[in-house]
Amino acid sequence: MLNLSYVLIEKNLTEVVNDYDTEFLISYVMNKWEYKDDFKYWDVANPPAKSFLTGKGDCDDHARLMTYILHTKGHSLVYWVGLVSDDSGHATAVYYDLQKKQLSIIDVSGAWVRQTIQDFDELVHIPLFIKGVFEDTNYVSIRTWDTRKSIAVVDVKESSTDEIFSQ
Repeated sequence: MLNLSYVLIEKNLTEVVNDYDTEFLISYVMNKWEYKDDFKYWDVANPPAKSFLTGKGDCDDHARLMTYILHTKGHSLVYWVGLVSDDSGHATAVYYDLQKKQLSIIDVSGAWVRQTIQDFDELVHIPLFIKGVFEDTNYVSIRTWDTRKSIAVVDVKESSTDEIFSQ
């Protein structure tokens, strides 16, 4: 199996990402990824290059790496999404492919879920799509791909998953 970690030692992560196609990179990371919790008392956000090199991390490390790859490959509508249920939090990568008219979730669990949406609205479709995939979600926090800017926090407790298809 190809190990791009060795290539990363010779190049920076942007060069490695630019050398390969998007779907290959997503599949590569998802197949190689080993879920590893952070320290017991605090969450440490690893830089994408470290996550790529080690192939390990928790959900927010995976989401940061995936959003970095997607943004570097030229996707403009890339989001880091945090979700909160009654007893836990989670992070995942979400992007909208303008050419395919497809909203995708790329999750640390190995899920790569896609939904065709013609008239994409990030404040409507992302929260409903997240609720449809992660049914026990109460709140969805949508942030820019680099996690620096919050776009919205949406309460989806009362949203029906049937609304995803009616929007």
